[in-house]
Amino acid sequence: MPHAKTISEAAISPDGSRVAYVLEGRLTVVTLSDNTNHSIEVEGKLDLRAAAWSTDSKQLVFLADLPTEAPSAQ
Repeated sequence: MPHAKTISEAAISPDGSRVAYVLEGRLTVVTLSDNTNHSIEVEGKLDLRAAAWSTDSKQLVFLADLPTEAPSAQ
């Protein structure tokens, strides 16, 4: 039986053409027209979260958690 994965958050682009989701701390973007996807990683393999699209669906912003004792992100 396949193991289910938990998507912690998802953001649909305003034009409905793409979905960005966070799975195991990595951000993945899926283009719905051809079902292609690519993962976004930052230097240091930081956990990514809080993805949001620009109103024209051309840009995606997200937070990357920094490895410190006090909570911080960039």
